[in-house]
Amino acid sequence: MNPSQESAPTNRLVAYLRRQSFLPTALGALVNPFFLIRRSLFEHFRDLAPRLRGRVLDFGCGQKPYRACFTHAEAYVGLDTRTGGHDHSRSAVDVFYDGARVPIGDETIDAIFCSEVLEHIFEPGHALSELHRVLRPGGSLLLSVPLCWNEHEAPFDYGRYTQFGIEHLLARNGFAIVERRKAGHFVPVVLQLCSLYVHETLGAVRPRALHWLLSLALASPFNLLGIVLGALLPRNHSLYFSNVILAEKVSPASGGSFTPAPRTRGAAGPGAMPPSSLTAPTRV
Repeated sequence: MNPSQESAPTNRLVAYLRRQSFLPTALGALVNPFFLIRRSLFEHFRDLAPRLRGRVLDFGCGQKPYRACFTHAEAYVGLDTRTGGHDHSRSAVDVFYDGARVPIGDETIDAIFCSEVLEHIFEPGHALSELHRVLRPGGSLLLSVPLCWNEHEAPFDYGRYTQFGIEHLLARNGFAIVERRKAGHFVPVVLQLCSLYVHETLGAVRPRALHWLLSLALASPFNLLGIVLGALLPRNHSLYFSNVILAEKVSPASGGSFTPAPRTRGAAGPGAMPPSSLTAPTRV
């Protein structure tokens, strides 16, 4: 047997684990210490991403882990910075930018995807104004921002967003919300944080393979508990992983008034959000 044949099973295993990292199936609960948050985000992206059509820009793309969700994209362009809290050794970046001006022409993009990125930008309003500039009138923005997660990609981690904060920020930069959701709810968040604690606490264990084996062995019970208890116990959406928002470009990014959102995910569905008096780019 030649070396390539010997390494084939290992390569397949590595590829499988990488897929499970961001696109987890049910088996991912046994191999992914971030299963509960990643599964919740994936379900929302899988549902909303097909609404984005034409030329799609992935802002803060990294490895483009959710590319397969965009089934109606005619072109898919990944943009990221050269600096940040993670290396780009496995990234799939098409265009690098300096963090100030997106090197794309005005109104040349049909839709934008931006997942768990704004918390790593010190001036998110400026970033949104740049996305507004390159997006065509009426173009779509699919955005997720975290409410509950530990500090990561240090020191490039600057904020967390309530639904009210991100809605206000979007409105000030010329976006109207089409649909908004909350990824996760109180019970799976608590269990995910327990799994995250195990993974972070074992971070110094070497070799790295041993670290992952111990992490998975100790974290997977929390994943399973999160699945079971999250389904059985009453849902409380005051604590959740991330806001997931589908918005559209409606006006110049002029810091205007706050506009109510016309639609909310139904209370009976996953990621449901309660009525609000203010109804209205790197990955976790």
